[in-house]
Amino acid sequence: MNAQATSPLGANLPRVLGANLPRVWGANSIERASDKSAGSEPATKDEPAAKDEPAAKDEPAAFLICVKHDMIYIGMQGKTKYKIKELPLNQRPQERLMEHGPDTLRPQELLAIIIRTGYKGEGVLELSSRILQEYGSKAIIKERNVQRLMDELGIPKVKACQIISCFELGRRFYQEDTGRMPTIRGADDVYEYLKDLQKMKKEVFRGLYLNGRNKLIHDEVVSIGTLNANLVHPREVYQAAIEFSASAVIVAHNHPSGESEPSEQDKAVTLKLRDAGALLGIALIDHVIIGRSSYTSLKEQGMM
Repeated sequence: MNAQATSPLGANLPRVLGANLPRVWGANSIERASDKSAGSEPATKDEPAAKDEPAAKDEPAAFLICVKHDMIYIGMQGKTKYKIKELPLNQRPQERLMEHGPDTLRPQELLAIIIRTGYKGEGVLELSSRILQEYGSKAIIKERNVQRLMDELGIPKVKACQIISCFELGRRFYQEDTGRMPTIRGADDVYEYLKDLQKMKKEVFRGLYLNGRNKLIHDEVVSIGTLNANLVHPREVYQAAIEFSASAVIVAHNHPSGESEPSEQDKAVTLKLRDAGALLGIALIDHVIIGRSSYTSLKEQGMM
């Protein structure tokens, strides 16, 4: 990646990172980099070096700082690709996990440990951050389709399998306390539960599966992409309902435009799912459309 200063952290970076850098990296290099990124003149030859930070022979001439996806990247001047091995040892996710435990790592850092390497010039931390931002943390936890993950995120089969296998293990090992399972009684509960859809750049169609007491027993991504009757088939929605012995289903999807008004396609899909559920004896309770700051319930509009 092209290392460019993209953050106002500039002059504060030495204080943030300098104290933790190994001596061979040198806090002075970080200071020179932050000065350069802020548009200051480079240090002159007669400028005294910091006494407590003698320059090492193999110390790089300067570093450039890039802040992207809420992560700080450090790279040598002239480098075109970011590599995690260029981070100081005590800043790398795996070493931090061993030293301080998993609670200190951000989700993107934990995911970076799982997928291990970047892809097509994208560093592993940058790739992990993009995966979580573009797909959404709740959606990716529920994803089971390897090919869909590959297509939507542009990642290879191995990485898609690693991600899905990781979250599947978590589901199997974690015994849910039924007393903590969310209760979905209406569209407002759906909206609160699926707020992560507000920021999605693509339409994501979710199925919420309830037991007889309106407790959520399963949450699944049914499809990703522009909603139409061909993309959302009743089979895809009700297969999970049968598998998890659900008594009722609520479906929901977002409008990346930010508006929550239903389209004609939204209404057609709703009627198709409602009729299929009636045949199967599994009620479709509602279809909730989520906008950026509002939602629309098709049940409240008289379609259920």
